[in-house]
Amino acid sequence: MVSRSVWMYLKQSDQEAFNVFLTMLPSVHLQSQNGSFYKLTIEEDAIQDELMQLRELSIQDLLYDVTAFIVPSEGFPESGFIDLLPSLNPGIYALSDLIPIIVYRQNHDLKSRLKQFFKETVGSEVMSTVLGFIKADLNASKASKELYMHRNTLNYRLDHFTEKTHLDIKSFTVAFAIYLLYTS
Repeated sequence: MVSRSVWMYLKQSDQEAFNVFLTMLPSVHLQSQNGSFYKLTIEEDAIQDELMQLRELSIQDLLYDVTAFIVPSEGFPESGFIDLLPSLNPGIYALSDLIPIIVYRQNHDLKSRLKQFFKETVGSEVMSTVLGFIKADLNASKASKELYMHRNTLNYRLDHFTEKTHLDIKSFTVAFAIYLLYTS
């Protein structure tokens, strides 16, 4: 079973009680803890459901609300993104949720690190294809004509992007986040 990393932040919590609480959830494994920050591993198949359940139980049983960030993939530069968690409203955030916040706050360091991550993960050719797809209103036929490539090549590159980054570029929210990242 494939698992993903998740960072959680708890404001003013009883750390011992939260650690015991985490042991009651069989699919959630504590990797490390540093003060109010917890790094967890959760099986990928039900990550969103597990996090929602963990958050609801935390609110009901411990009266703590959490802020969580789902790390998109191995090799993702987590450090600057973890520092954002204390300033966010409690909730569960994917990378596509954080990108508009990063752009709005004009955090140029994180923007450049994200662009570098995408370039290293999927390559500049795939990123050009993704941006062309977005500019073509998420229309594969229109994008393949404008980019002068076969539609199967376009779909292969889009699928490659989704597979490597765990971001579904065909989703409006993800496409909007990537568009903001590269155009602002």
